[in-house]
Amino acid sequence: MALWTILFSYPVVVFTVGMAVVVAYWLLVVLGALGVEVLDFDIDGVADGAVEAAAEGAIEGAGEAAAEALADGASEAMTEAAGDLAHAASAGGGFLAFLGVGRIPVTMVLTLLIISGWAISYALVRLQIVLELSQGLLPSTFALGLAIVLASMVTSLLARPLTPVFTTHRATRHSDLVGRVVTVLTGRVDHNFGQAELIEGGADLVLQVRCPLPNALARDAKALLIAYDPEEGVFQIEAYDEPAPPA
Repeated sequence: MALWTILFSYPVVVFTVGMAVVVAYWLLVVLGALGVEVLDFDIDGVADGAVEAAAEGAIEGAGEAAAEALADGASEAMTEAAGDLAHAASAGGGFLAFLGVGRIPVTMVLTLLIISGWAISYALVRLQIVLELSQGLLPSTFALGLAIVLASMVTSLLARPLTPVFTTHRATRHSDLVGRVVTVLTGRVDHNFGQAELIEGGADLVLQVRCPLPNALARDAKALLIAYDPEEGVFQIEAYDEPAPPA
């Protein structure tokens, strides 16, 4: 059986259609990253004057229309598929978590699943041909189910090393620092003056601190951040007594 015959026969055709959408989607992602300049046509010498302008307009119009149609189709297909998968994941599917949904982008999960399914289903059909097995509807449907199961396992394995790549780290907010112990840098701290140092992630942060109550805070004293005032951009602190070592 010829290659193209297998690619467009059941069950491989299910993944072949998905592959077409995936390739179109990622191609558009790459083209979007590179800029539309890569689609510009050089038609110098085709015609002069008005003829050249008309030709250029026609080519650009056709190219833009084709690109827009392709973009709409691929993006809509991937968006709908990703939305369905994300909705299913939000419903609490452990299987989707196994695939990697939530750890890497849903579009990446779909891409890995479709590519894996396409390769595995093709290999299964080739195996059927070599072993001269029946290729009726029932065996082909069984091959499709087996391809989905195996592709899910492959997707899960491939998603694991990709997880750190797509992990987002939230920046530390001022409110996150409340409750931390700091070292006073100034000779005094009162209701309108004071600075303190906090070591965060290996970096020394100099914070504006205030203490409206009478205190004995001085340079090198330990203090506790108890609140943050976003309007003034300062932390409220109080003296910190280090716990006594266990007896």
